[in-house]
Amino acid sequence: MNSAFNSQILAEKLKKLDNSQQSIETLSHWCIFHRKKARLVVETWERQFRELPKEQQIPFLYLANDILQNSRHKGGEYVTEFWKILPGTLKNVLQKGDEQMHNVVSRLVDIWNDRKVFGSKTKTFREELLGKNRSTGSAEDHIKSNYTIRIKVPIGGIQEKLASAYQAVHNIASDEDAALGRCNAVVTRIEALEKEVGDSRNLWPRSMKKFIANGEELWT
Repeated sequence: MNSAFNSQILAEKLKKLDNSQQSIETLSHWCIFHRKKARLVVETWERQFRELPKEQQIPFLYLANDILQNSRHKGGEYVTEFWKILPGTLKNVLQKGDEQMHNVVSRLVDIWNDRKVFGSKTKTFREELLGKNRSTGSAEDHIKSNYTIRIKVPIGGIQEKLASAYQAVHNIASDEDAALGRCNAVVTRIEALEKEVGDSRNLWPRSMKKFIANGEELWT
């Protein structure tokens, strides 16, 4: 770890890099120890990255991520140097890589954006690279996730009826018009149930009222 930095030594270490956590972290720690040589490290990383087959590029991306995450609190050397080459490198990966490479790049860019690894520049880079409104799932997946409801109520009575009515939304169709139609049907049914119960609605638990008002989870 404390050996003097040498570009040839780094090149040999990069050739032996694999996808295991131990391999990535060991080399990452070595590079961070020699962070004053960040420019040479990143130049060597980029040169070898471009020469690798696509399936062997993933460990290099994970290595870059580990170096960035663990070095930025000690100094900005690697943030500065990787920013010079990563945008162009990743654009090239997305143009020529397969689905697995696309997923890796998307995940890493999201992490860098969330943790502001490159400061405010990351958001702009992410939008240029992945698109402003990047979606990781189908419209149906998003609708289902927005309408997932967990309900715990006693068996029988008006509470069970209301729970059943709202549970119908859980199996909502992917078409938004159909979804709105189902919601309207639920509202209509609830209004009918309110009339059926009459003044007894004042006996409903507060959690039930909150659920109807805000669409939040229902707990009795």
